[in-house]
Amino acid sequence: MPRRMLLISLHLVLWIGAARAETSIEQGYLRMYNLDFEGAHKAFAEWNHLRPADPLGPASDAAAYLFAEFDRLHILQSEFFTHDEKFRAQARLSPDPVLAAAFNRQLRNAEALAGKSLSRNSRDANAMFALVLVNGLDSDY
Repeated sequence: MPRRMLLISLHLVLWIGAARAETSIEQGYLRMYNLDFEGAHKAFAEWNHLRPADPLGPASDAAAYLFAEFDRLHILQSEFFTHDEKFRAQARLSPDPVLAAAFNRQLRNAEALAGKSLSRNSRDANAMFALVLVNGLDSDY
């Protein structure tokens, strides 16, 4: 009986850990979309800690850096897209070099991890999705 309880307890701990890992990536995106970029970085860092070989964490963190840069430059405001004359007259936007470096570091990390994952398993869904994110984020930047 004690052995059975130990196995049940171990299973419960693993299940809770897996559920927590799933919510950290979801929480990161929720925070990012609510413009809480520091909270998003923390959630993605938790995902990276729990799954260091998964490229989805660094790709998502790169997205948080890109959206933070968009927010800083006021690109996320609807007025940016609704008034062509304001868009055309606006001075060229300058990227923040610190954010740019962090963005590129996470992007390259995600790309490398995705390549490793796909070399082991060519059907790794997270790795394929991470590469889609990497290519999209890179072109958006």
